[in-house]
Amino acid sequence: MTKVIEENTSFGKEQRTNPRMGKILFAVLFGLLAALSTAKYATLHTTYYDLGVFYNHFNNFFSGQFWRSFTGHMQPSIAIWSMVYGILPEGLGPIGVLVLQAGALAWPIAPLYRHYGILPALAYGLFFPVWYNALFDFHTDHLAVALLFGFFFLVKSGCILWAVLLALLLSLVKEPFALQTAACGLFLFVTRKHKTAGGFLMGAGLFYFVVATQYIWPYFTIGPRGGGSGAYAWLGNNLKEILIFVLLKPHEVILEVFSESAKIGYVLVLFGVLGFIPLLKPSYLLVALPILAISLLSQFQNSYALQNQYTAGLIAPLIMAFAEGLPRAKQLWNRLPLKKTLFSKLVLTGLVICHLIFAPSPFGYTFWYKELSSYHVQSYLPSPRDTMIKNALLNHIPPDADIAVSTQNSVNWGYLANRQYYFPFPLGVFQPHRDIQGSDRSLSGLWNFIRTGKPNPPEIDEKIADYTILDLKRPWYIIDKGCPYKKCRDDQEPAKEFFELVRQAKETLEVVFEKDEFLILKRGHSPPSRRTDKLKLS
Repeated sequence: MTKVIEENTSFGKEQRTNPRMGKILFAVLFGLLAALSTAKYATLHTTYYDLGVFYNHFNNFFSGQFWRSFTGHMQPSIAIWSMVYGILPEGLGPIGVLVLQAGALAWPIAPLYRHYGILPALAYGLFFPVWYNALFDFHTDHLAVALLFGFFFLVKSGCILWAVLLALLLSLVKEPFALQTAACGLFLFVTRKHKTAGGFLMGAGLFYFVVATQYIWPYFTIGPRGGGSGAYAWLGNNLKEILIFVLLKPHEVILEVFSESAKIGYVLVLFGVLGFIPLLKPSYLLVALPILAISLLSQFQNSYALQNQYTAGLIAPLIMAFAEGLPRAKQLWNRLPLKKTLFSKLVLTGLVICHLIFAPSPFGYTFWYKELSSYHVQSYLPSPRDTMIKNALLNHIPPDADIAVSTQNSVNWGYLANRQYYFPFPLGVFQPHRDIQGSDRSLSGLWNFIRTGKPNPPEIDEKIADYTILDLKRPWYIIDKGCPYKKCRDDQEPAKEFFELVRQAKETLEVVFEKDEFLILKRGHSPPSRRTDKLKLS
């Protein structure tokens, strides 16, 4: 058996590594991520946002509603997951999706070990964003991790055509990653002197981003064009205004980023847990810049929260920069009057300590001590109450696809999502929920929209919830806004608003099941869903 070296060497040189170790590292990481994510689902500790939304999309996409790939975000990759979800036996689709997500996130650890040695592989396995992307429900973003690592490995191996293909596929994950496709082109153009391939990727990525955000996505969602509202409204009302603002007022952009302590902390933690070693190989960070910019320019706190999926596009560039920067870091260490053998030990110690502090893994602080966190150990352990809730749902809510359900965000299960209408409480409870139907979106209508900027008026469905599900022992949510119930009791305003809605629901609907503060409410008489005439948009 060959000896595993701790020091990193350049990619492509012979690595004295144990051939079995890469498989062992993958098996351990995959086993942990798959077991935890599926256990969290089985114990009903996932949420409507975003696992329930995706399950509902998968179920309806598989049933023929192909337009769901283009609503909310441009995510053509939903087609793949919908096939997985739909072809597996009933009840296994939700599990299969989570297991494959875990596999995609665990895969890079083996080639990292093979090409760079044990330290970069462990850095990846301990990097907390990997764990949050696996355990925070499901998001197509995780595909960006595997695709970007594949891109970097292929570039280092000289397989530029295959690397270009993976960079193009990156755009299909979700529209923000099209900017990373362009950044991959910049990486090839600047650092590898592949001007043709680099220029092609830059052009293709930017073209796709503009078409997706300005035409295809707005056409299917009938939403604001160019992100001129919400998180980026301070930059402008459309993509053109945003670009002009960034170019002409860079001082205001810098002020926005550096005046927010949470944004500074976001960057410091991401680089700090890797010992700031990625800064020694800045060429790889070119690919991270678009995602960093999207997060830091946003005024929505979730965009730069360490616990969300928005770090997915940063994982591969930062870990590759870490792996490539290690030799330089060791050279700098060797200039110090300290033992050379301490370098790898100190780096590994730092990686482990940061994992204990930030990661939601079984080795981390969050897992054992943050009881109000959805990543606490109790979120993965089955209980008689979980069984009671599942049995109540199966016994009192028919499986019919046209039965509409409105559920508290913190109560999610595949049985509830496998229907056409699945709403977050209190949508659909007190009045019909108005939903745009994508079935009337056609290619000819899209072309007309591209030419004129005016979409054909959409058809609107109005559907009222037949059943409402509430659990007062889980975090209280009003649509996607909520907080752990114990914290809500300290701040009475969220609690008052939530419980007023609960009171109104109990008065309006019939309580068909109530036990241990879990309730199922049924509408006595559900008016049929109706599709209105086409409406003109203001």
